[in-house]
Amino acid sequence: MSHTMAIEYVIRNSEGEEVARFQDPSEARRYDRVLTAAEQLFDLFRGIPALSGVDESVMDEVSFQIAKRSGDILPILSKIGREKIPAIRNEQQGKGSSFFQADGEQSEGSVRSSVREARKKVA
Repeated sequence: MSHTMAIEYVIRNSEGEEVARFQDPSEARRYDRVLTAAEQLFDLFRGIPALSGVDESVMDEVSFQIAKRSGDILPILSKIGREKIPAIRNEQQGKGSSFFQADGEQSEGSVRSSVREARKKVA
């Protein structure tokens, strides 16, 4: 009779429920980092007034997917840089209104249409 020994790494949520199980410790650590980043993203999103009506399960899933795909997202975000994004004036929204308000929230209009307008002005 032969015996096999296996070491497994179990990740549990704050309620003690099993979330994932790994045999490779580096994979377990990576997944734990993804979960930690997702929690931080969720907290960030929860603090954005424009997202106050979004169901928490949706924000949770979006946070997890962004954290999970960080390798694809970070190169996109790195194009912005770390400096604070200045207010971009959008003439169509009326005099004095800006694309980003002082607290970083978007004012009226969609991000995509505002970005398209800003790109037209630069081009």
